[in-house]
Amino acid sequence: MTETVNSDVKVRMFRPELRAASDELKAVCKIAEQEITTKENRKRARRADDQKLFEQRVDAIICNALHAYLSTEYDYCAPPRSRWHTVASRYKSDLITKTFPKVLDAMEEVGFIVLKQPENKYHRQRLYPSEKLIQLTDEFALSFSDFTICSDELETVVLLTKDKTKQQEDGGAIPKKFKEYEDTPQTTRMRDEITIINNHLKSFDLHLEGNPGFDFSNTHLVRRFNDSFDGTDFSGGGRLFGGPWQNLKKELRRDALRINGSRIAEVDFDQMMPSLMYALNGIEPPKEDAYDVGYDRKPIKVLFNAMTFRRRMRNFPYGLEDAFGEGTKIADVKKAIFNRHKPIKPLFDKQLGHKLQRMESDILVSVLLLLADFNCPCLPLHDAILCRDEDKDKVLFAMEREAFSLTGYNIGVSIDYQQHS
Repeated sequence: MTETVNSDVKVRMFRPELRAASDELKAVCKIAEQEITTKENRKRARRADDQKLFEQRVDAIICNALHAYLSTEYDYCAPPRSRWHTVASRYKSDLITKTFPKVLDAMEEVGFIVLKQPENKYHRQRLYPSEKLIQLTDEFALSFSDFTICSDELETVVLLTKDKTKQQEDGGAIPKKFKEYEDTPQTTRMRDEITIINNHLKSFDLHLEGNPGFDFSNTHLVRRFNDSFDGTDFSGGGRLFGGPWQNLKKELRRDALRINGSRIAEVDFDQMMPSLMYALNGIEPPKEDAYDVGYDRKPIKVLFNAMTFRRRMRNFPYGLEDAFGEGTKIADVKKAIFNRHKPIKPLFDKQLGHKLQRMESDILVSVLLLLADFNCPCLPLHDAILCRDEDKDKVLFAMEREAFSLTGYNIGVSIDYQQHS
């Protein structure tokens, strides 16, 4: 997960699952371990379990610092130091305990990393590789292929809930926080499905032509759910996150992303939210443009989707106030939407947004599992699939089939862009 500190600097959260894979990177980690141990001048050696944990922490810190150095996706990573990380949680790595900051400080003391303190309370501490570590990186010619993912450190079924203690004064979205849950047959099944999808991702080559600073080889997707307005767990969301391709600009994805050396196509569901609403109401989704109601299409799509989350929306959503032109009343825009979609008008007051998101994500996961069975290289992009240009018809078939299987209705699928030699 990355976030923007300002327009020029991007920070990525510390990834405890990032570890050394090659002998060369393991050797660098071993040098750091030995220098820390020498400086500590311990009278007694650590217990076996403590020594293993110490080595894993050094491994993860070295890998995170070096990954930031090699990457053009972000500028630095933010190591955890807050008290939250001392609380037992399914989202917390065993590496991150109250003694983790001591290892960070020890590594800075022996000159392997640089820790820069935050400028204010809203920013996080910054972790950078030191000149010594950069020299070792160059000496061993390290690259992204020297890293691996320790999947045991990562919870792939994530449940989020609104953190109502952080209500935005300007009316913006309320931040989310992790929500603990007990495993059920459903969560176990979903975790197994994500494992299949992640293993499939490892079976093909992915790179960005002309930009080696993007690491696609150490991708590990997670599925994020939201509890609904009534507190029901896993009733909403469910999209897959964690793929570097998801943050690329569309033009860059289209022109430079390669799957097994092939140019790509994007196969996309047409107007997914309106189609799912019609399906829920037992009506075949219309093939015409659902967002053609007499106003600009882009803000209509945003408003349409926002209306599925709120009951009796009386004001334009945050950020959409000026999109329809001065003097335009939301009542008039809503009336145009209702007149265009009379068969599903009653559904707008039922706050079905979370349920629709869950339906969408279930369809996408089913598509990905089917394509994994087909051994077809593919990447999830919210409600779309990226694939090799030569596989686009196979992917289109899989998406149509799974959408019909889960809804009982035909949902349009189209190729958003495709490449030609």
